[in-house]
Amino acid sequence: MSDERENRFRYGFEKYKGPATKKRCPDCGKRTFTMYVDRATGEYISEYVGRCDREIKCGYHNIPWEYFSLNRGSGIFLSFDPVDSVTPTLPPIKFPDPEKCLTSICHGLENTFSEWIINMFGTAGIDALLRFKAGTSKKWGMSPVILFH
Repeated sequence: MSDERENRFRYGFEKYKGPATKKRCPDCGKRTFTMYVDRATGEYISEYVGRCDREIKCGYHNIPWEYFSLNRGSGIFLSFDPVDSVTPTLPPIKFPDPEKCLTSICHGLENTFSEWIINMFGTAGIDALLRFKAGTSKKWGMSPVILFH
């Protein structure tokens, strides 16, 4: 799963294959620097684009987007679009059975929310609750239900 998510984007950290993959950090000079690579070409973006593992003492992190935005006029700007466009598939929307929804309204306004509205607004509160089809759910411990449609 993580490989699939990582491969969605064109730029990512170089895979760790031992100490040889760590470079000198441009900020602190220690060999704790992981560089970003262009996954389409396999090449490093720049010797300055990457992240130092010394998060507390050094904290250097230069991301591709910042690098490209600063160097836009130099001709090295590359697109930061994902390699493959991933279109999420959404599950179908499930609507409740209208008959069951109406039975919820039949339980009336026997919940603390409805009582509070009625105490605050009187008959106008009752009218509003009925207009918004407010009801009470027996299944969820007499909690308030407002039907949307």
